[in-house]
Amino acid sequence: MSAVPISELRGADVLLYHGNAWISKAIRFFDGSEYSHAALYLGSGSVGEAVSAGVVKRDLQTSRGDSKFVDARRLKARVETMDPVLAVSASILKQKQRYAYEQIILLALLAVSRKPKWTPVLRRLIRSVLDRAASTLSKLAAGKRQPMICSEFVFRCFAEAVGGEQDPYTIRIDTMDESILFAAPKGRGIDPESLLAWRLDATGEVWRAPAMEQELPEKKATEAEIEQLAEIYLKEVRTDREAAPVAQVSDRALRGSLDQFAEALHRSLTTGREIPETKEKVGPAPLETLANVASDFVTPGDLARTDSLFDIGRLKNA
Repeated sequence: MSAVPISELRGADVLLYHGNAWISKAIRFFDGSEYSHAALYLGSGSVGEAVSAGVVKRDLQTSRGDSKFVDARRLKARVETMDPVLAVSASILKQKQRYAYEQIILLALLAVSRKPKWTPVLRRLIRSVLDRAASTLSKLAAGKRQPMICSEFVFRCFAEAVGGEQDPYTIRIDTMDESILFAAPKGRGIDPESLLAWRLDATGEVWRAPAMEQELPEKKATEAEIEQLAEIYLKEVRTDREAAPVAQVSDRALRGSLDQFAEALHRSLTTGREIPETKEKVGPAPLETLANVASDFVTPGDLARTDSLFDIGRLKNA
């Protein structure tokens, strides 16, 4: 891949980050891509991105942090100006205090909507991720803030530049395949063998717990414990062998964590953001909200895979 200096970037170029942290590795694995974060280049060495402080403008060198690399994409459609995209970004940036982004929320949505490779530690990892994500969402709701996934911010800047799906700025996201559940206008849908599909009684025998269950205590896992579980899981995936014996998580406990995450997501979104309706009735309001969001959200990997953008190259180190 060709190296690109920052001076060759243009306003509204899409930046995709390959992070090194454990949570970045987990996001990349569940999303099936090289990227764990996305931002929009604003020009003059600055980017707009969703982070824990809100949707903010900051220096690109600060933004890239300890990422292993950052790749740049550009809109393929020929347009006279990218000003409409930058105008939307400016509008969202003015609402900084309305939004916040934590990677654990993206990881939780990926974990419940995708079909992961099965290993012995998976159920425990996902339960821990869901509990942590629910706690994060509850804190956002308490502060009257809404979650804004990094790649959703980038997608919105293009989608709202003119309006309507046929405008030249909209980034089109390919769906997973024809068997997806609850397909949405822009998202990849819910995999029929995902945890969420199992919860919605669509399928999911693989998610049934072993007959001899050992219930885990209600104590929530710390970030360090979740990191350890993620490392065990990724090792098991690589080696195709059990890396360490772990206590099983019962069906009841897994459903409880998923429902708690759905409740927290519902509370964080029901003020100030309209959730599109599904064609099918899938359950109580929180599960409906989760099904809508999980089928429709955009990931960094989606921005890498779309045909609406073309590759510019990998940013040179400063």
